[in-house]
Amino acid sequence: MEVEDNLDSSRDGLEQKIEQMEIKCYRAKEEKVKMIEEQKLHF
Repeated sequence: MEVEDNLDSSRDGLEQKIEQMEIKCYRAKEEKVKMIEEQKLHF
């Protein structure tokens, strides 16, 4: 039973890391779009 608990908790940790990476990726894309829009305004 203990091994199963460890697998569940490590999978939860992995899912959290993936979620955080997805959020970072999304924010980076948003930031990129914003920067492109700003550059368009300057030209």
